[in-house]
Amino acid sequence: MKLLQKKLLVELKESREEVINTLESSSRKEKLISIFTTVETGFNGPIATNFREHIEHMLALSGYDIDNIISFLQGIVDNSFDEITLSEDLSDGFDDRYGTETSMIYDQLELPEHVSTERLRFSTRFHPSPTRAFRHILRTLQEYVENYDKWLFIDIGCGLGRNLLLASEHPFKRIIGVEISPFLCSKAIANIAKYDHSSHCSCIAEVVCTDILEYAFPKNDSILYFWEPFREFVIMERLLQILEEKARQNNTKFILVFLGTCYLDHIRPASFIPINLKDQFKASGSNKTINVSFYANFS
Repeated sequence: MKLLQKKLLVELKESREEVINTLESSSRKEKLISIFTTVETGFNGPIATNFREHIEHMLALSGYDIDNIISFLQGIVDNSFDEITLSEDLSDGFDDRYGTETSMIYDQLELPEHVSTERLRFSTRFHPSPTRAFRHILRTLQEYVENYDKWLFIDIGCGLGRNLLLASEHPFKRIIGVEISPFLCSKAIANIAKYDHSSHCSCIAEVVCTDILEYAFPKNDSILYFWEPFREFVIMERLLQILEEKARQNNTKFILVFLGTCYLDHIRPASFIPINLKDQFKASGSNKTINVSFYANFS
């Protein structure tokens, strides 16, 4: 994907000198809006509408500084980790084996559906978890979960649903994907059906389309998996409060599994204690290492 960002980056670079040489701030703002609007006309439907609605918001975040915008977009377009993990996914051959479509990377504004300003602020892009990393996590969980069939597995921000398919290789009581995007939910449901047909086995996964803060967590003991589905720490803090209340009400056990480290400073040790902080995953062909961490509200 990233077609929108790439086109915008080209237009901004071509107009950079003109914008910088425009001394009056209001005129610079108009020129930037004009560039963004030009790019928007190359897309159709909800993608164009979302982009148009969020132009002012995106420009305000950059301080209407064209170099800030160019630098930000360049980082997105040149994200080598995205390219490496996508290449690894394709070489793994998961989608080829099952006829699924689980390897795409989607930024919020690339989704063909309405995206609110609040969602744009809080939700990150969808990037599928590297298959090898997720399989490693499932194996490691066996150290802490004696009987899978007594536990739920819940993928927070399940996207296209590949983790649900991989989790179905283990006898969890239920497998649930929670995703805010209706488009991604529909794709995940289609992938479950394709996987069932191609693998000749039944994937018991469910997909729930909702904001995670509005999700009604079941009473069962649950493993919650996170691959950085939201960017604001306040969401993680609110979610932890919900889980703490559920644990008090129902004596529910929770294991939280994190790929990455962005939320770890916000976990209160009085409620969730680390049970494994030593695991790391290294993508093939990359020097980038991703931490894998496990927390639980029981010892």
